[in-house]
Amino acid sequence: MPLVPDASTTQMMAVFHRCLLLEATQDQALHQAMLATMQPHSDPVNLVAFTFTGFWE
Repeated sequence: MPLVPDASTTQMMAVFHRCLLLEATQDQALHQAMLATMQPHSDPVNLVAFTFTGFWE
């Protein structure tokens, strides 16, 4: 698994949790977090380690 930079991970997780607090579904929150992270951190290594698996209720 590739190493993921701290700055992009921090930003992505902050957006992900913010979206969840705004009642987005988990997949919507991850999608929005990835889009937000891709703007300032365009290298794909910033996103490659993150996937959403399972079914949460």
